[in-house]
Amino acid sequence: MDRSHALNSTRTGPEEDDEDGQGAYQWHTQRSSRSPRTSCLALLRTLILLASLSLNAVLLHRQYAKPRTAHLRRNLPLVYVAHTDHDSTNRTIQDAAWSDRDLESWHGMVALDDNHAASLDLPHSQRWPWDQFKGVYILTGAHELHCLVS
Repeated sequence: MDRSHALNSTRTGPEEDDEDGQGAYQWHTQRSSRSPRTSCLALLRTLILLASLSLNAVLLHRQYAKPRTAHLRRNLPLVYVAHTDHDSTNRTIQDAAWSDRDLESWHGMVALDDNHAASLDLPHSQRWPWDQFKGVYILTGAHELHCLVS
C-alpha cells in the first residue's frame, strides 16, 4: 500500500489472523466528498458566526468606551414658564424684555479651540476674530431670532 493511500485511510478493526499470526487490520479508504450544498451551508454558518462575533465586539467596545460628552445630567427637572414678558401682549413690556442687556448676542457665544471642538464632534464654525485656531459657537440664539423676524 502506498504512503498517500495510508494517510487518507481509516482502520475499522482487527480481522482474522493472517499467516504470521500478527492480527492484520483492514484498511478502507474513506472519501470526504461533500455536496456543494453542504459546503455552502457550512460557509454561510461560518460567515454568520464571524459577523455575530464582530458585532458583539463592536457593541462591547461602545458600551465600555469612555464617553466623549460633558457628562451632563439627563432628565433634569426644570420649571417651564409658558408666558414671559417676551411674549406679552403689551408691546412696551415686550420691547423692554427683548432689549435686556442679558440677551445681548455676546452673552451666548463661546470660542472653542478647533481640537476641542473636533473631540466633541462639533462642526467647523466661523473663525474667532482674534484667534484663527478657534471657532465661534452660539449657545443661545433667542435674541438673534427675535431680531431676525422683527
